[in-house]
Amino acid sequence: MVGQNLGAAKASRAEKSAWLVATLTMIFAGLSMTVLSFMAKPIISVFSAEAGVISVGVSMIRIVAIGQVFMGLSRVMESSLSGSGDTISPMVINIITLWFIQLPLAYSFSRIVGWGTNGIWLALSTGYMVAALIMTLRFQQGKWKLKEI
Repeated sequence: MVGQNLGAAKASRAEKSAWLVATLTMIFAGLSMTVLSFMAKPIISVFSAEAGVISVGVSMIRIVAIGQVFMGLSRVMESSLSGSGDTISPMVINIITLWFIQLPLAYSFSRIVGWGTNGIWLALSTGYMVAALIMTLRFQQGKWKLKEI
């Protein structure tokens, strides 16, 4: 929608559409996160009756569910920037958050801090939060409006 509106010389409409999609994504992801968090044990119990598996699965779902809200926002902002022709910024942001946030934190949280698999899931969610913040800030700068499509 961003690219189409920019192509029609409607930058304001492009921005409004991006924020609308971001808002709807956050609402849907928030509702999904809530349902998943409360239903984590029954969901995991469908796949296994082992207490250890259920415990790990419930923790994973609850941690990852929070990250999904931010992953959704990050992907909307990434797509909005890319649709405007600003493809380099999202690529750089994704590389930085993967290599310099998610992977080091996954190792640190799981091995050094001793949180095990929960540390890995928390690192992924943290990376999504940082990516969402940076992508949103980049979008708010408005430089994407100057790209010619």
